[in-house]
Amino acid sequence: MHYAARTERGRRENNEDAYLILDQQKLFAVADGVGGNRSGEIASSTAVKEIRKYVEEHPLDDRSGADTEEYFDEMIRTVNDVVIRKAESSDRCRGMATTLVIARLTGNTLHIANVGDSRAYLYHDGSLEQITVDHTYVNTLVMAGVITEEEAKVHENKNMITRAVGADHDVDVDYFRETVVPGDVLLLCTDGLYDTLRREQIAAEVTCGRTLDETCRELTKLASLKGSNDNITLICAEIAEDDIHE
Repeated sequence: MHYAARTERGRRENNEDAYLILDQQKLFAVADGVGGNRSGEIASSTAVKEIRKYVEEHPLDDRSGADTEEYFDEMIRTVNDVVIRKAESSDRCRGMATTLVIARLTGNTLHIANVGDSRAYLYHDGSLEQITVDHTYVNTLVMAGVITEEEAKVHENKNMITRAVGADHDVDVDYFRETVVPGDVLLLCTDGLYDTLRREQIAAEVTCGRTLDETCRELTKLASLKGSNDNITLICAEIAEDDIHE
């Protein structure tokens, strides 16, 4: 796979986002930490470190895509337990948690899991579609028809997430499976990107013919210019012919 990633502190004092790329396993992850005293930074970095550790201890190479959902579920529960233990062991870390979105490619199938509001998008057949569902208070209102998507963007509780890794001992994970073809592009990102840029703006950058490195750089730059007040992190990965037929 061809891929690139970028993380920017933006206007924040510190960067509470983190990401992970495991090339051999074709696994990608993005996390956005929450918590006071910079503990969100600890939560997100702990999450990606524990994912790497879990994959090393439970190799993916000999696993087919059929059991990826179970693998993701077990992995995220393990990560969740570690984040909780670390939060309970230190006053500084108490109450910390993190969003998490993970993707893995097996053959022509993209497996995605998420907790929180970090998103996965897929550019396929000329369209950029959001795959994950935001676990936020305002999205619950939108799905119930109480408010519109436009109203959600300016709602006073727009940043309130309803699920997070480390928030509860029983973490609830969503899982998605998408069929892909060569040329499709996976985008994982934190809310610092999509809170500022519309999907059409993101799609225009993904499809303008730049390299993936340039795309990541331009998207973070554009989000900053549009007034993002948050950390901005994203991974772009393009599906290649060899990925489908391995």
